[in-house]
Amino acid sequence: MSLQVENLEKNMAKLTIEADAEEFEKAVESAYRKNKSKINVPGFRKGKVPRQMIERMYGKQVFYEDAINELIPEVYSRELQAAKELEVVSQPKIDVVQAEAGKSFIFTAEVAVKPEVELGQYKGLSVEKEAVEVTDEDIQAEIEKVRNENSRTIPVEDRPVKDGDVTVIDFEGFIAIADAIRPEAAQAIRQTARMGVKTKMVTGDHASTAYVIGKELGLAEDVSEVLDCSKLGNITDDDLADLVRSTTVFARVTPEDKFRILKAIKQNEICAMTGDGVNDVPALVGAHVGIAMGDSPSIVQDAGDIVLLDNNFKNITEAIRESRTVLANIRRMLGYLLATNAGEALTMLGALLFFGGQMLTPIQILWINLVTDSLLVIPLGLEPPEQKILRRRPEHKDAAILSTNMVVRMVIIA
Repeated sequence: MSLQVENLEKNMAKLTIEADAEEFEKAVESAYRKNKSKINVPGFRKGKVPRQMIERMYGKQVFYEDAINELIPEVYSRELQAAKELEVVSQPKIDVVQAEAGKSFIFTAEVAVKPEVELGQYKGLSVEKEAVEVTDEDIQAEIEKVRNENSRTIPVEDRPVKDGDVTVIDFEGFIAIADAIRPEAAQAIRQTARMGVKTKMVTGDHASTAYVIGKELGLAEDVSEVLDCSKLGNITDDDLADLVRSTTVFARVTPEDKFRILKAIKQNEICAMTGDGVNDVPALVGAHVGIAMGDSPSIVQDAGDIVLLDNNFKNITEAIRESRTVLANIRRMLGYLLATNAGEALTMLGALLFFGGQMLTPIQILWINLVTDSLLVIPLGLEPPEQKILRRRPEHKDAAILSTNMVVRMVIIA
């Protein structure tokens, strides 16, 4: 603990105060204990999240602000009491110089101090008294001045405003700020609907604002379709699970509400959640697929499974199309390889059973595998998407990679 004083101009002083690393760590720990009950992390009960887990998700500086706000008044007051020769006469202007784990906490305080005054020779001074003559006009002018200062203001409504009148104007102005919707957003949402993907809008905006945006996007046709989540605390989890099935627009949503909505959707659906702020991290981690925005903080991008670099919802539709194409090509390749290899196996087995010997030599088998399993299977993996792939309904999460029809077809081909 140390205090350094630097005298500035005009009775100002700059105090440099240093607290040891142990005291700063105690303040951080105190800030963690005060805030841990407000932080939700999937897999932990509220208030039971370890400090290391919170710092790993939100950054090691997550508790620094509260710790600094708690530590500065205590250290500042203690140092001023110890420096008895320093008389501070103003509130300090604080500036944090160093706040890092394992290092001393250093901050500066710019204050006004009691000036040192040296009195000159003041004894024996004399002042000449000046005679003032007051006329009747001066008295009348002063009376008129006092009369005007204490005059009443009478409201007038039966004539226009004149020069010298006092006019009171009541004006209420409103400023509306709106985020522009991308032109292709509504089309992308309609496309996801044809693909069997439901889109729900979760926002912290007012219900009226959310309704207008939802209507432009084709998500809501009436205000009744918008759920105001400011009263979500009175709704049980079971009732919320029923509400999320029919509600497409959620307004006045807090981070805790967003996580509850996510849990309700996950009871019956595969859920992908988008987010761009630190408060969205629990929802991104808890979703089946977390989609972080490209301009979001690094902690948000780390929490997401996918980063949407240009923040364009249309790219989510393109990603679904590409993923369905890849899955279809994998199935084609797998079906082809299993069918051809099963044919070879049946050929060899039939030769052993019916002819008592090998029909193909090892070199012939290797040549067939080289031709069929390499050259012919590569084009199957490069097949372009089918026209109807975007109109195909989503498959069940437990669906097998090879359907019954494909297995039967493989057996027939083999």
